[in-house]
Amino acid sequence: MDFTDLGLESIWSPALATQGIDVPTTIQQRAIPLILQGLDTYVGAETGTGKTLAYLLPLMQRLDASTKSLQVVVLAPTLELALQTHRQAQALAAAAGGTLRSQALIGGVSYRRQLEQLKKKPHIVSATPERATALIVQGKLKMHEVTCIVVDEADLLLVSPIGETVMAVIHAAPSRRQLVFVSATRGQNTSEYIRQLAPDVHNADTGSDRISSTIEHQFVIVEQRKKSEMVRRMVHAVQPERALVFVHRKVRAEELAGALTFHHQRAAWIHGSANKTERQAAMDAFRRGDAPVLISSDLSARGLDL
Repeated sequence: MDFTDLGLESIWSPALATQGIDVPTTIQQRAIPLILQGLDTYVGAETGTGKTLAYLLPLMQRLDASTKSLQVVVLAPTLELALQTHRQAQALAAAAGGTLRSQALIGGVSYRRQLEQLKKKPHIVSATPERATALIVQGKLKMHEVTCIVVDEADLLLVSPIGETVMAVIHAAPSRRQLVFVSATRGQNTSEYIRQLAPDVHNADTGSDRISSTIEHQFVIVEQRKKSEMVRRMVHAVQPERALVFVHRKVRAEELAGALTFHHQRAAWIHGSANKTERQAAMDAFRRGDAPVLISSDLSARGLDL
């Protein structure tokens, strides 16, 4: 099976080929036909299975490039995930001849700059809920012709304190809009919210409890005061090409990165209180390999393509 068998046009093939993709994953096979039909859909699959393309490809195929109206809004919990989705949409738009326009709406960037970009009339935006809501309230983000809203990482966005903000964005769109919920996990509360918003939702769910057989799990019991030294020794012993270290407290990320750097182990840190420039610099350094170790709060646990 290839992507055209799912109802997609061949114009997307060049963009997929540059990413080494020619065969749809299981979640893409299940989700793309449903979303192409305009059905409310739950896209559930483990991390790394291609959920972003599973909803972006059919939604971008349905975009009307001849209009100047906003048609699709993708909500993401972090600016990193919103930017990642935006860049994927840009790559697909280029494959379609460059007539489709995408924009990211995130915190940490001046309103003025984003307002200027909105004048270019994007067809699809990838946004954090807070920034989208602020622009809607100001009357700058026009929702009256939106045909689909995607809630990425739905298990986090719908049940967290930010859930009300997500609901405000959804209710700002026409009632006939399509809803797509995307997640690697699905708790009972998430399911209840989805049923309230989309009673006739269609499930494209491959399950989320499978762990790759190539992953080896180990744990080390160590006193709190010796944790930094243990991490330093492990990094020194393993010499990983890349290592992602999760910590519980935000300030701990900076402390641990400083300790590793002091011992000449290149490390960067990232957490939700850092500004956009700091977060982008850390992610870029990690991707390039300038900082092979990334110390992070749970911010990096949500769908980032690393």
